[in-house]
Amino acid sequence: MRSSKKIDMLEAITPIDGRYRDRLAECSDYFSEYALIRRRFHVELVYLEELARQNRELVSKLPDGWAERLRKIGYDFDFGEAEKVKTLESSIGHDVVAVTEYLAERLRSHGLEPLIPYIHLGLTSEDINNLAQSTILRDFIRGPYLRETGMLLEKLVKLAREHRGTPMLARTHGQPAAPTTFGRFLAGYAYRVGRLATQIADMVWYGKIGGAVGDLNALTLAYPEMDTERLVSAVLERVGLRFFPASTQILPNDPHSENIFVVAVLSSVLSNMARDFWLLGMLGYLRFEKVGELVHSSAMPQKNNPIHLENAEGSLDMASEMLSYISRRLISSRLHRDLSDSVVRRFYGVALPTAYLGLKSLVRALDSVRVDAEMMRHDLEMHPEADAERLQVLLRRHGQSDGYELARRALEKGLGWLSEELERRGLDAAVREEILSVRMEEYLRASMESVDRLLADVEKFIETIRGQMR
Repeated sequence: MRSSKKIDMLEAITPIDGRYRDRLAECSDYFSEYALIRRRFHVELVYLEELARQNRELVSKLPDGWAERLRKIGYDFDFGEAEKVKTLESSIGHDVVAVTEYLAERLRSHGLEPLIPYIHLGLTSEDINNLAQSTILRDFIRGPYLRETGMLLEKLVKLAREHRGTPMLARTHGQPAAPTTFGRFLAGYAYRVGRLATQIADMVWYGKIGGAVGDLNALTLAYPEMDTERLVSAVLERVGLRFFPASTQILPNDPHSENIFVVAVLSSVLSNMARDFWLLGMLGYLRFEKVGELVHSSAMPQKNNPIHLENAEGSLDMASEMLSYISRRLISSRLHRDLSDSVVRRFYGVALPTAYLGLKSLVRALDSVRVDAEMMRHDLEMHPEADAERLQVLLRRHGQSDGYELARRALEKGLGWLSEELERRGLDAAVREEILSVRMEEYLRASMESVDRLLADVEKFIETIRGQMR
């Protein structure tokens, strides 16, 4: 069930829920208030069930099938019930207490009154919040985020294979440098993205249950016969998180900060890739197809702008900055807890969807890109100076210790001058031929072999990513 009060894009405060809502609708399943309330409710139920299993006297007071009834309460929790929780919160003034009060109502209606005194027993709000938010982060990143990253990698791999041997003039400092292949350029990015995405896929997500200051002192004192370690392990296993033993009232955010920072780094790499593709478009190496009758300029009818690349660049830069800040800020907490991290964590739902938006925009850009291999080859031919590195290395190989200087002078005086100079120095015709002849395919053999090696690793990265997707 969803609310009948649909958010109007014109009234939305952020672009996430406004301009980009249609492209990011699935993010609502993870970062909306409803999603958080539902996760909190689920965690409270899991804890209550596992706590009851530790108490034989309590279980003896419960009807047959009590655990199934309890789980059904969770299965039935929908948008309408979340609205009731928010109504309770408006009068109580506490989000987690509102969840526990509503859970008590649901237990009464399902004939499970004996469980009511045990709701949230021994816990603090952060025991619920950290487990709810940790599972949200894990499921979003292993779900939509990794799926889109996998799509991007597959497109990069396909394009890199198609252009494994397409000659391209590499540029350093913005200036013509040396020949490479477009496939090698793409494979390099595929490897970088795949390596980081594999780290993201393999991330370990932690949670904690520790009561008011991290020790479960009150629960242990009240129930000395209870195996609290077993209780905590059972709950953490049910929600799919690893226990973090060094907690205070909060889960120290070091592990989350590490994970989030990797997403920030990947966003920066992707932003740089968007900029590089934009530059290749400016050079005429890439062209971008216009979809239908879309207007790209209010003044110039001919314009076909790389709008998806520019959207990706801006979104990814913004996301990287937000995620970097969040990862640094979350590490700070005064003594056993203060509330400043809570508001920061609520912005997961802005920073991560922004990273996701940039990723989706980059995928759309790759779908529209067309490679002009002839332009790449032509540009390379127009810059004979790009052969200087090859010349100076071969000259030095054949005993010309001043090969670097010879190559530099050859650029000024021409290859005819260099041929005469080499003949004067006594190099035979075969050696001169080897040095002076430009055999592009042979020269680029190492680039093409590098493509093969890199893409073989990327395929392994993709396999790992698929294995961790939800």
